[in-house]
Amino acid sequence: MLLHILVIVCLIHSIDSSVRTIDDCQLLIVGGTTSALGAIITASKFLKGNVCVLEPTDWIGGQLSAELLSAPDFAFHTVKDKDTNYTLNVGSIDRQMNNQNPLFAKMLAVLGDTGRCWVSPKCSIPNLFHSEAIVPELNNTRIFYNTVIKRINKDASGRRIIQIEAIQRTSIQSSTERCRFLSEELPDWYSPIDSAWFTKTQLLFTNMVYVMEGSSWGEVLVLSNASYLQGLMERFDGDTSGVGDSTCGQSFTFDFLQQLRETPADEPPNPLPEPTGGANYTFQSLTWERIWTYRRVNTSAPNADTVAANDITIQNWSGGNDYRKEFFFLSLSDAQHQRDTNQWQGGVNLDAIQNAERQA
Repeated sequence: MLLHILVIVCLIHSIDSSVRTIDDCQLLIVGGTTSALGAIITASKFLKGNVCVLEPTDWIGGQLSAELLSAPDFAFHTVKDKDTNYTLNVGSIDRQMNNQNPLFAKMLAVLGDTGRCWVSPKCSIPNLFHSEAIVPELNNTRIFYNTVIKRINKDASGRRIIQIEAIQRTSIQSSTERCRFLSEELPDWYSPIDSAWFTKTQLLFTNMVYVMEGSSWGEVLVLSNASYLQGLMERFDGDTSGVGDSTCGQSFTFDFLQQLRETPADEPPNPLPEPTGGANYTFQSLTWERIWTYRRVNTSAPNADTVAANDITIQNWSGGNDYRKEFFFLSLSDAQHQRDTNQWQGGVNLDAIQNAERQA
């Protein structure tokens, strides 16, 4: 049984005179995730009007860039028919470049396999993948970086989006001065008020022909009062009561880059409290070298079996910084409350984010 969000009557509110209005976007894509790239590139080639994108960070591309996973996973499993014993090596097939999306294969080929990792045939440094593989493909696209969606307004029928309100932030500090966790910054992203970290510009998008959901967090679904599924919300998912649990789902991970120095160096002080209950890290029967090269993105080593000085790797390991104790998203009712009280902050669980940061 699908759970449908009830229609909420939104109060009409006045638009501040300082709001910047953008009325020439034929297509507005909310979010510049990896999955949105295909829509962005295709639309920019075939639509006659402007394609506009709201990107919450300063790197478009989602997992391949800002979400620090420029060593993309490929299928690894084998499928076997129990009656005929016919076996299909999905992993081997998936890794063949001629079986991959041509545009994705083209992007992966720009930098090549600079990391010699073993999770993927192509592993490269995130910031270079963003600037050299992704950005050159985004011709004829207006990207509003560091911009989050705040509110959606619909027409009297409740079926058509007529306005999208967003907040764009400009950092007051240089990139070398900034060192903050997402859990610290996120509420500020969604506030229209200038802060010690950012100046804000309120944006009002109107006159769109199309609006597309391309965010990592499904924000258009919630803010537009659409029907959607989250967590375990259907009987066949294992909930025999039929009630469901919208906060039961997959673990999530805060990735980070590590460098292997040629000579030992003292670690910088950790600003976070010591974890309780002891270490949570396990090699899961693998060697340290195999975990290090798992998502390595830059190396002078000749292959995935060798570690070299000055290696750079993405730490993203199920036995380490995967966080399973809380769900990333708020419950449906809490997310709806954020929306209906004009306190929207992405519909995500800040406590879970903070605890996942501490585990990482």
